[in-house]
Amino acid sequence: MTYYNENGEKIVKKLNGFFARLVQHECDHLEGIVFLEKVKGPNGFATKENIDKYNLRNEK
Repeated sequence: MTYYNENGEKIVKKLNGFFARLVQHECDHLEGIVFLEKVKGPNGFATKENIDKYNLRNEK
């Protein structure tokens, strides 16, 4: 992540784990992207197999 602090100094940090996902999520919002756009589509998480696998309503 690259940003400028309140003194105008350039800061570069390598992010990982949950915090990296959180920052990416917020950057997506700034670009007008919502989470559902990432999970749908041919490369997204919301495939029929995953929906069936994680759909708790299918449990007996």
